[in-house]
Amino acid sequence: MTQQRIGFIGAGNMGSALIEGLLKRHYPPQLIWVCDHHPEKTQAIATKWAIHATQNNQEVAANVDILVLAVKPSSMKETIVDLKKTLQSQRPLLISIAAGITTLQIMRWQNEASCDVVRAMPNTPAMMGLGMTGLFATAAVNKSLREAVSRLFVCVGQIAWLANESDMNVVTALSGSGPAYFFYFMECLIDAGMALGLSEEIARKLTFQTALGAAQMVQHSNVKVGELRQKVTSKGGTTEQAINVLKDGKMAELLQAMLASATKHGQTLSEQYD
Repeated sequence: MTQQRIGFIGAGNMGSALIEGLLKRHYPPQLIWVCDHHPEKTQAIATKWAIHATQNNQEVAANVDILVLAVKPSSMKETIVDLKKTLQSQRPLLISIAAGITTLQIMRWQNEASCDVVRAMPNTPAMMGLGMTGLFATAAVNKSLREAVSRLFVCVGQIAWLANESDMNVVTALSGSGPAYFFYFMECLIDAGMALGLSEEIARKLTFQTALGAAQMVQHSNVKVGELRQKVTSKGGTTEQAINVLKDGKMAELLQAMLASATKHGQTLSEQYD
């Protein structure tokens, strides 16, 4: 991948995280292109990272081998249609990080350009190098290109390749949106601790470090999550009492309904922006 030119259309949180991840791994800045429609952001990027920064999508697409489309689902069709002629002549690998938008739609919007396509769904911890990205490639994407895509997203965390594109909406629901679920759970724990008399500072510290420690235990253990929970849950103890409240509230069913709803909405986005 060190010889491939990589371009980004969109320099929001995810586009910026990927660029910074590449540079931290000593990727040559002269091989990176980025376009953003905000002049002040474009200038800031050019100054900060010494990469090629422009406000012209065509210029980026004309100068790269891999083009990351870091735009919102609502903007994806217009972006690709506007680039059709450039894509046809340059034929870069296209990587879309737009929720819900399928590879079939991207191929169709290109018309005769027919660039190979990869779908990616990273999440916001990528901004700290701790992201999780689900990936799906069309059959035409060869092994070499898949490896290049893997190396790109490993720069910001871990990856998982999917065999079925239909699973991408589940990935979006589980890990793409997932940080917000954990933020909300922590938010509720802090509020509950404060309601029982803790200061906000103490409630926050207890919640954040406990969440971090629990995640680290899962990451560094060969034991299943359920078994780790059971080890903390002494019979007749305070943890068992708390877990029973969650079970009585049908938390498992609620989470399943939550993911099902988010997954369905991903399918809706595909139809909405077609």
